[in-house]
Parts: sequence; structure tokens; C-alpha cells
Amino acid sequence: MPPFAKPETVLKRSEELINVGQHQAALAALNEIFTSRRFKQTPLASLEPIMIRFVDLCVDLKKGRMAKEGLMQYKNVSQNTNAQSIELVIKHFIKLADAKVVEAQSKADAAVGGGGDDEKIDVDDLEESETPESMLLGSVSADQNRDRTDRVLVTPWLKFLWEAYRTALDILRNNARLEIPYQQVANQALKFCLQYERKTEFRRLCEVLRQHLQNVARYSHHAHAINLTDQDTLQRHLDTRFAQLNAAVELELWQEAFRSIEDIHNLLTMAKKAPRPAMMANYYEKLARIFMVSDNHLFHAAAWNRFYALARSIAKSDQEHTRMASYVLISALAVPVISSNAPGTGNLNKTKSDFLQGDHEGRTRTGRLTSLLGLSRTPTRAGLLKEALNRDILNKARPELRELYNILEVEFHPLSICAKIQPILAQISQDSEMAKYVKPLHSVVLTRLFQQLSQVYDAVKLDKVMQLVSAFKAPHSYSAAEIEKFCLNACKKGHLNIRIDHVAQAITFQDDVFATDAHPSASTTSEADNVRLQATPSELVRTQLSRLATCLDTTLNTIDPSVLANAQAAKRDREAAKNAAGGGAAAPSAPAAAPAAATDNDGFTEVKKSVYRPPVSALTRDSDTISVRSRHTLRAFGNEDEEDDPWSAIPPSSSVTDLTPVQRRRLLGRALVQLLILFVVCLVGLGGTLWLALPVIAPEDKASFKIPRSFDDLKALNAVLQHYKTDHFARVLLCWVVVYMFLQAFSIPGSMYMSILAGALFGVPLALPLVCVSVASGATICYYISKTLGVVLVALPSWKKRVDDWKEKLAQHNDAMVSYLIVVRMMPLPPHNIVNILAPHLGIGVGTFWISTCGGIFAVSVIHTTIGEKLDQMTSPDDFHLLSWRNMLLLVGVAAAVLLPVLIKKTQQPLEGEPSRGQVFLEQDDEQQARLPDSFRRNLVGASESDDELPRRTLDTGGMQEDEAWRDAAMLDDDDLDADVMGRSGFRDRGAQPPPPQQPPSRLSKWIGASGLKL
Repeated sequence: MPPFAKPETVLKRSEELINVGQHQAALAALNEIFTSRRFKQTPLASLEPIMIRFVDLCVDLKKGRMAKEGLMQYKNVSQNTNAQSIELVIKHFIKLADAKVVEAQSKADAAVGGGGDDEKIDVDDLEESETPESMLLGSVSADQNRDRTDRVLVTPWLKFLWEAYRTALDILRNNARLEIPYQQVANQALKFCLQYERKTEFRRLCEVLRQHLQNVARYSHHAHAINLTDQDTLQRHLDTRFAQLNAAVELELWQEAFRSIEDIHNLLTMAKKAPRPAMMANYYEKLARIFMVSDNHLFHAAAWNRFYALARSIAKSDQEHTRMASYVLISALAVPVISSNAPGTGNLNKTKSDFLQGDHEGRTRTGRLTSLLGLSRTPTRAGLLKEALNRDILNKARPELRELYNILEVEFHPLSICAKIQPILAQISQDSEMAKYVKPLHSVVLTRLFQQLSQVYDAVKLDKVMQLVSAFKAPHSYSAAEIEKFCLNACKKGHLNIRIDHVAQAITFQDDVFATDAHPSASTTSEADNVRLQATPSELVRTQLSRLATCLDTTLNTIDPSVLANAQAAKRDREAAKNAAGGGAAAPSAPAAAPAAATDNDGFTEVKKSVYRPPVSALTRDSDTISVRSRHTLRAFGNEDEEDDPWSAIPPSSSVTDLTPVQRRRLLGRALVQLLILFVVCLVGLGGTLWLALPVIAPEDKASFKIPRSFDDLKALNAVLQHYKTDHFARVLLCWVVVYMFLQAFSIPGSMYMSILAGALFGVPLALPLVCVSVASGATICYYISKTLGVVLVALPSWKKRVDDWKEKLAQHNDAMVSYLIVVRMMPLPPHNIVNILAPHLGIGVGTFWISTCGGIFAVSVIHTTIGEKLDQMTSPDDFHLLSWRNMLLLVGVAAAVLLPVLIKKTQQPLEGEPSRGQVFLEQDDEQQARLPDSFRRNLVGASESDDELPRRTLDTGGMQEDEAWRDAAMLDDDDLDADVMGRSGFRDRGAQPPPPQQPPSRLSKWIGASGLKL
């Protein structure tokens, strides 16, 4: 490598080479600076003139790729210290390229002898190289026409200018300091596509801008990242997208226009304040044009309605108000009554499953369009007309449109409707802007014609129908075949119920007299928003009882008015009583009332409390055991009825140990079969979810869609999902979550690769919480499966003693249970699937289990997702570096931070005596408390007593005395007792409180008296 020369020397040398015509050598001399190792240490004040000269030479020599490499190197040096410098160089680069295009056009005009800038350059794709056929044709042709001159002189510079815009956007993207020049270059590129009518380049430009916007979230953790929550930044992106939308509409690229609408809608959902009304009016106007091109008249009318709501405050003249009101009214009238987009339409003979399968895609598309309009529900034709009347649009519209509304929606004249509407439609056809509504209006008129005929006639001749529609003149006249096709389509959609008799040449209107609301007839479904002359026979039959009841009630109130007055008075009394009861009663979710006190015959105070049954999830299987929870609460409850037990198919753990080996094997076999059935059902559900949620997979990509078990599988799956994630982000995210939770629920290997894949697909900011929540949720599903089916396994003789020992040890560390479980998850000495299975049988609550799992997996997930973010740069599993010093220090540091408070709490000495433990309290108010010492708690838990024998206690004011034992704990029923172990100190003097009035004894007091436990 040659020695590094000073920048001033290189610049001077390049100027000398330029003066002697050695431009290529001068460019090579300047390019050596960028490849030097000392380039980054060069001051920017010396580099900026060199970059200006370097860009000049690249443009003169059409070295677009070299210019991009040099500008990228210069950006890396200047973006952190002087962003204005790179902005200046980029603008100079674009300006020179644009000047070369103008110069080439001038030369082409001079060579051809006129033409100007308005001539379109007929080149489909600027990025395509010249074909051999075109080169051969150019060598043998002597024509000097406009196309030939443009291809030779202008097209190369147009291509260079397009590459200059692409280069500038790639350099300025995803940097908050360069955000303003990025938006300026993007707007210049849009104007370039619009000026030269470059449709292919416009599509690519839209895709580039869309990709850059999607990468904003992925690189949000980088320095100088773009913050879309900032209002100024978001407004700049919105302005660019609106310019993109306007250009797409002018170029008539309706697909790109719709995608631009979606981009704008996604940005608007991030905005904290409402955008300007003029901007939103432009949004709805362009959306209305898109819907009109796609023949979606319903949403076209809804878009005009939204546009009018915003634009009426902007319009200044009465003529502008009349024009907007006329568009709103005629677009609503032109919505076809028989429409494939109408909800609930279709063949009435379809089953419910057919409707669900066939209409799913339509409902999804309709919901998507509804959200783009900012509506909470799908618009309807009747709703749009009603809203137009409420806004007084009818009076502001043109007179012929008001008459059209009256004929279609108010008046009833089946024999003259076509003749009355034909002059109005002819007048509308003369307006070039409204002529596009004439064709859908003819469809509405035909629908109204048949609806009104069906209310008057049972049958009508085909000749008569043709005579009525003969009022329509060409090109909107109808033949007999077209009328028949229209009727069949209306019958298929469920709007008409017609039978065509070709022998009699007649149309018969059928009506099912016994049609119901669940299965309506065609006439009842189509006439909801039509003028009604009379009720149909089916309506008369269906409403007979309700009309009779209404008539009898009216007659009774007329004969005796006091009946109505008494009914109203009774209703007021009921409402007053209900309000009074609601004000004095406790809320349903409030705790039970405070225990009342009563005095028994012996003079002792009897505690009375409302006993409630704990939820099933809080109960243990052994009815003779009282389990201690982490919150120091003791739950005692009686035997449950077998029919009320949700786990009646699996016996308690205590009874499993008493079974014979043959019975035990049968029981284990039954549990395994149930687990297998559950696995198959979940596997089918997983397959169905993937089949519905995944996009259409290309045949060559199907081999890569499998749970990754190796590095190659992971790389292949990531490459395929990166492609599908761009257009189907929500679907890919849903499929990933479902697969991950399935792996965790059934302890299937592959979770590590799924976490790495999340980092590669979604980036660390999104993947990290996603992995933690998915792991915790999937492990919780495994927790519940083990709680339901695994009680048989952990109660085997070989496991029961071990599980009981672990439960006793864990009970001594309830205060630090979450910390210990987090460390176990972080440094899994026992495998995670063992922890998931044993947790419900060791007294660990589901809330504690979920929180500890989510917190314990956090540090490991940081490692995995960070690895996944760099997956594209890796070539083998050795690049993971899972056992690196940084990862080990991270795990040890988090574990130490979690255990440090626990160690401090254990080592410090209390200032006063250690608080007593194992105090058993019955729930009561603050003025009546009872305290039991540790020995009673141990006897209750069963440390010194047998399982079927519990001691009886007699509580007196002076202390406690032990009496004879009482047996058969099954005497408690399901509403008897709920005692809490609480760490309260002392109990108050019973005699200090005045005895409350005598109350009937509760079931709890009866049990206390029967057992000998006196208070």
C-alpha cells in the first residue's frame, strides 16, 4: 500500500490531472483516500472539498457505484460529528445528476429539432441493460427520430439520476440527524417519477420507502434512531406518504395508491394528536377514487361521506358545497342493493358452515376497508342515506338528484319508475364527472322495479317487464337475456325470490308464508330499506300474535285507564326498591361481612363468620391435609362429593398408594391415554392454526417450514420467514407464538432455536418480551396439565416421600419463593420440564410460577435474542458463543442481584424478639381475635399426629388445654370452615368488649361447639 498522502496534496494532484484531461486518473487518486486506514482520522474540514471534487468526477464519468461507496464511507465518518456536511455533499450529488439530465434533454431537442420536455421517454425499465437486439438495430438503422435520440442521449442520464436517488436514500435512511434531507430526497424522487412518468421506478421507490419505514422499529435501539412517537418526525413521514399517494393517483397506479393508503393509516394510528383536516380530506378523496376504480361503490360512498364531514368546513363558496353534497348523495344512491359485498347475502340454501367458510375472507376484507375509513362498523346503504338526510345534504344537492332520491327511496310507482328516472339519468350522463354513476344507478332502478312489482303482483308477463324497462335507451338498454341474468343474480344473493316460467313467459314472485327471522325469505331481506306498500304474507303470519297482544293491550287501557297508571306506579316502586337495595348491599366482589359475636350459654364469646368455599384451583386433593400457602394462609375444608370433583376420574394421592400394583398400572395407563389424547388434540389445533394463519407457501419454501433442530434448519427457516414477514408480519408473529407455546406446554426440544429465530425476525426490543411471555404462558399450560393428570405420577410410593420432603423444605422458604424459582430457571440444575411438572404438587401457586418463569428466563432470552439478531452474519453454531465470559457474567450477575436481598434478610438480626410463627386465626373483626401456638399448627398439619386423627382444643382466656382426640375429619361439609394462618401478634382481652346482641348460631359456631373448641 502506498504511503498515506495529505488530503491537500491529493486534492491538488487531482486538480492538475483534471487540467490535463486525465479525469479517470484524478478519480482514482481521490478514491485512494477512502481505502486508506487513516481515512477515519482525517479532519472533516479537509475531507469535504475532496468529497465535492470526488462527486463531480463520479457524475462526469457516470461512476454511480464508486460514488455510492465513497459517500457511504464519508457518512460513517461525518454522521456523528457533522451531519450537515454529508447533507451538503448528497444535495450536490443530486443537483449535478439532475443538471446532466436537463443538459441531455437540451442536446436531444437540438438534434431532433424541437420536442421540448413534454415528450415521454419510451423506456419501460431504467435498470434494465440494453439488449443485443436493440444494439444491432441501432447499428443498422440510420433514423434520427425522437425515440432513437432519447435512448442514446437522455436515457443513460435518466438511469444515472435514478441510481443517484436510490443511493441518497440508502445513505440517509434510519438516522434521526439525517431525517430532513432523507424526506427531501424522497419527495424529489417522487417528482422525478411523476415528471417522466416512470411507473416501474415509482413502484420500486414505494417499496424502498416502505422497507425503510419497517426497519425503523428494528433499528430503534441504535444510536440516533428515528423516533416515530415524535410529532415532527411522524408529520414528515405523513407528508411524504401523501405525496406518494398523490403521485400514484396521477400515474393511475391504483395498487400502489391503495398500499400508500395503508401506509398512511398505519402512521395515523401512531399519532398522538389528530392530523390537519385538510390532510384527512385529501386522504378520503383519494380513497374514494381508489374505491371507484375497484367498483366498490359501498365504500366509495362511505369515503365521500367522510370527506364531506371534513371538507364542508374548508369549502368557501356555495357552488363548492353543492358539488360536494351532490357527490355524497349520488354515490350513496348508486350503491347497488344487490351487491356481493353486502353482509348476509348469498344462497339461502347454504348451511351455517358454508356461510362461515365462504364469508370469512369477505368479512376480513370488509373489516380491513372499514378500519381504513376510521369507522367502527361496516357502512350500509341505508345508513349512508340516513346520515345524508341528518346532515341536510338533500337540500344542498342539485335538484335532479333530489328528484332521483324521491323516486328511488320515497315514492312507490312500479309501472312508471323507469320512465320517470330515464330523463334524470340522461341529464347526469352529460356531466363528465358524474357519468360514472349512471351504470350502477341502472342496477338500483331494476332492483327497485322488481321489489315494488313483487308487492303488487303474484306474477307478471316477461313482455310487460320488457315494456317497462324499454324506457332505458342505448347504451343502457336491456335485453330479455340480461333481465333474466339480473333476476338470477338477485335470487342467488337472496334479494329476490323469483321463478321464471319460460313456457308461460312469466315471472312469478314467490313468498314463503312460514318464513322466520332465522331463515328469512328473499322479499323480507331485500325490502328492509325499500318503500313498503303492504306487509307480506310471511310477515302477517309471523307477527300475528304480537299484533293481537298490542291490540288487546290498547283496548284494555282504553276501557280502564287505571290499569296503565297502576303498572307505571308499580314499576317506579320496583326501581326505587332496587336502587335502595343496590346502595346498601355490598358489591358482588366485596369480601364477606365482618364476623359477628354472640354469647353462648357458657359465657364464652363465639366467633361467627361467613364461611365460603375456596375456588377449585386453590384446593388440594387430600381432604385430610391442610396446606400452607406462600402468603401464610391455612385453608381447611371438608370432603367433596365425588360428583362435584372435576378430577373425579383420578383419585387422591393418598388413595393411589393404597392400590395394588395391577390397579396402579391401570390408573397410570388411563392417565397416559388422557395425556396422549390431549397431545393429539393440541397437535391438531396447532396444525389447523398454522394452516389458517400462514400465508400461501411457495413449493420451494415448504421444505424449510419445520421446527428447527439444527443450525442449518434455523438458517433456512429464517431466510424463508424474512421474506414472508414483510407482507404478513401479524401472521408470522401469530404462528411463532403458537408453535413456541406448544413446545413449552409439552416440553418438546427446540425452544432455544425458536428464541434465536425471534431475535432474527423481530429484533431484540420486540423479541425479548415476546419470548419471556411465551415461555411463561407455555410453561403455565404444562403446569395445569401436570396438576390435572400428573397427580398420579407424583403420588407413587417411589415419588411420594421425595415430593413430601421437597414440599416441607419449600414451605420453610415461602418468603423468598420467587427469588429461588428465578435462580432455578436461570441456572437450570434440574431441567425446566421437571420444574413445570412438579411445581403444582409442591404448593407453588400459578401466579408465583408464572412470574418466576418470566423473570428467570429473562437473562437467557437476552442472550438468545441477541444471538438471533446477528444470525445473518453467522456461518456455523460455533458463532453463537453461548458459553462466553460475557454471557456467564450476565447470568451470575442477575442471579446475585436476585438472591442478594434474600441473603441480607437472613443474615441481619432483628432489633426485637423474633415474631412468633404458626399463628392460626379464624377470620373475625379487629375486636375479636384468637391465637393458637406453634404446637397446635404442627398438630393440624399432621407433624405429630396421624392423618386420620386431629386433636381437640379448648380455648380459654388463660391459655390452651389439650383434650381427648377427635376423629373423622370428614365430618366437615363443603361450607364449614376456612381458617387462615396469619402472622398477627397477641389477642385481646375478651372481657374488654361488651357482648353483642344474641344472634342465631352459624354453621361454623355449631362445628366449634361440637368439636370442643371454645372461644
